Amino acid sequence: MNDQAQSFVITRPLNQADPIVASLKQYFASSKFTLVSHLPLIEITSVKPQMLSTTSLFSGIIFISPNAVTHTVNQLSKSEWKQLIKSPLYAIGTRTSEVLKSVCNDVVIQIPQKMNSEGLLAMPALSNIDQTIWLIVKGIGGREKLKDTLIQRGAKVLELCTYERNMPNTEISKKISLALQKRSVWVITSVQAINNLDKMMKQEESASLKRFEINENCRIIVSSDRIKKSAIKLGLNVIAVANNATDKQLIDCIKELKL
Repeated sequence: MNDQAQSFVITRPLNQADPIVASLKQYFASSKFTLVSHLPLIEITSVKPQMLSTTSLFSGIIFISPNAVTHTVNQLSKSEWKQLIKSPLYAIGTRTSEVLKSVCNDVVIQIPQKMNSEGLLAMPALSNIDQTIWLIVKGIGGREKLKDTLIQRGAKVLELCTYERNMPNTEISKKISLALQKRSVWVITSVQAINNLDKMMKQEESASLKRFEINENCRIIVSSDRIKKSAIKLGLNVIAVANNATDKQLIDCIKELKL
């Protein structure tokens, strides 16, 4: 670790960053030059879902994220939830699987080896799905590739949207603006977060700093090639790609960089 002032910004939504922040603070405990902070780039809010027209079992139900699980459980009645989880369950990521297991009793949950849409689509169970019906539980917007690919393979795909992702509130936005003026490493795990950061950079650019100065200050670690591609298209400064979005892989990536 270099003896220079170093700041790491974790950008997961509220209530989803405590473990990684604590782990990084412990790792950097011996360095008085390192600061770890949490500035959510996305505000998650529940939305009332449009109830499904079918009550039959699905060939599979895919939960996109921990938010997809928690907001669905909170929005559905107990009887609706029990009916829903009678179908085979799939979760993108270990954290999503853990949250799903916490609200399901004795249910088998399948997760892909590569914890993203591409990994899920590579699973054998999703290869021969012609004339089957699948449900994707998610937030409003996003995951078009997953839905489109399942449809291309012959499946009928329904969506249950139980939350939405918004820009950070005013208080958090002010803190992000200040952080963009300082040299720091931002850990980002979604395309939506990348898009929100870009919007805030443009606001900051018009207010004070030039864009190249902001990009120099804001070095980014992302959790997938898909997010990297989106960031680079926007002109952002990506310095590393973690193997996936789990806390362990993000922390390992930071350690390997030896910043």
